[in-house]
Amino acid sequence: WKSFGRWGKKINGSLEKFEHSFARIEQRYGTLLAWLLPRPKVAILATAVAIAIAIGGFSYIGKSFLPAQLGLVFSASLSGPLATPIEEVKKVADEVDVKVRSVKGLEFWTVSAGNGFNGSANIGLTVRVKKEFGRSQEDLAKVRSELRSALQGVIGYSVRISEPADPLAGSSGRFQPVAVLISGSDAKVLRDLSRQIQQVMGEVSGITDIQLIQDEGLPELELKTSPQLAGHFGISSKTISNELRTWIEGDTSNSLQLGSDRIPIRVRLSGGEQLTAKSLMAKSIYGKSKQGGEALAIPIGSTAAIEAGAGPSVILRENRQKILRVGASTERGAPLGDVVSDLQERLDELSLPDGYRARIVGQSEQMDELFQSIVVALLLGCLFMYMILASLFESFAQPITVMAAVPLAATGAVLALLAFNKPLDLYGGIGIILLAGIVAKNSILLVDFAIQKKQEGQADAKKAILETAPLRLRPIIMTSVAMIVGMLPVATGLGVGGAARQALGIATIGGIVSSTLLTLLVVPNLYVAVEALVSSLRDRWQKPGLQTSQD
Repeated sequence: WKSFGRWGKKINGSLEKFEHSFARIEQRYGTLLAWLLPRPKVAILATAVAIAIAIGGFSYIGKSFLPAQLGLVFSASLSGPLATPIEEVKKVADEVDVKVRSVKGLEFWTVSAGNGFNGSANIGLTVRVKKEFGRSQEDLAKVRSELRSALQGVIGYSVRISEPADPLAGSSGRFQPVAVLISGSDAKVLRDLSRQIQQVMGEVSGITDIQLIQDEGLPELELKTSPQLAGHFGISSKTISNELRTWIEGDTSNSLQLGSDRIPIRVRLSGGEQLTAKSLMAKSIYGKSKQGGEALAIPIGSTAAIEAGAGPSVILRENRQKILRVGASTERGAPLGDVVSDLQERLDELSLPDGYRARIVGQSEQMDELFQSIVVALLLGCLFMYMILASLFESFAQPITVMAAVPLAATGAVLALLAFNKPLDLYGGIGIILLAGIVAKNSILLVDFAIQKKQEGQADAKKAILETAPLRLRPIIMTSVAMIVGMLPVATGLGVGGAARQALGIATIGGIVSSTLLTLLVVPNLYVAVEALVSSLRDRWQKPGLQTSQD
């Protein structure tokens, strides 16, 4: 750089200072290592503390499935009562439009109103946020919170806000963040339990947008006959149901044949569409008394009673039991694992009737499967790593030295997530799996070079590691810094959707930092201890053989 003039001399001077500084670091590292090797208890204590912090951190850190990623466009839906006339739904839609106008930060929105397939009132909104109000995830969450508060003032309607880009969005409840599945035999008992569970969910911190996923049933009139009275007049329940069907729907037993066309003929009771419960009970069915004689006109009200009820449009079953689902969303920043744990404690306090059960489903099931898969992937990765290293080093003991860096990386990953208040989610789990392969390279650089020195004639493992560790300090730090710098854009959440992947970068950087620092101190001690153990076992195996040959 000196040939480039004044600036070249400055650059050359800076590089020389860096070289001198790094040489002093290598010298001090060698001195520290020489002090640590005779004191293996210090390294063992540091390792034990690091592993304890990792285990305690994993039990304390919040757990989630997928991070919420908010955008400028989102949707809101309001579900209302069943059998609501469309004119009433339109009036409520106008009220909703007025409430939406009071929310700041909205660029435009559309409102649609109508009835769902089951006859329930349904109002949908598609909303776009102004760019100046959507510069951060916190600003977008604030706009959604204000809209939710405004819409919750609509009496008789439940509110749900969802993201159109959410791959797990849906109304089935299977993939909702939190859903409680209630199973049993009686539909009425299930509806009563669902209302009780909705109240319980409302008391749990972090839960919002609670709603019953299945409707409570379309309104209907239930006719209950008295077998004794009906039998007295020679009337059966089947006779009454057939007459009622004819009065209300008409009779289609006849048809008209026109050429090759067969046209059904429906014969209906005059004024059948205007039948009311009172007029229906006053109508008569002809029957006979037990004494025989002529047929008698028996009013239906004399043999049956009519009650108001509700019939569900869809009946869902699981394991031959009727089920209902109560779904909800989680507030931004609320870890799904903590919410589910709190909800489970409250559900355990409920006294359910015999034969009825309530269990948590939704994304929590996928979250449990996720962490089980992460554990399996880590175990398989460590197994394959051990097999490869055993063949590389031609030793069954030294791969353990290399793999000691894996639990040390977990400590930094957990502490980094806790420091930045990030839950362990899908992306964080991917980062931990990455660490299992990344952090082993530091140990390989140390152990492989020490093994080469021993093969070149250095008999003492302690001297070999003291000679090689300072020489390997530079490549270890260079590769670690390169990986940290490469993960910085992910950790800072730059780019569209970058905030969702922050846990991946944060966990990876934290794991690389902790494993690099601890590996430089722990792995040399472990290498010396393993070599001593192997030498001791080799001596024990060889002594009997030598004695036998002498005899």
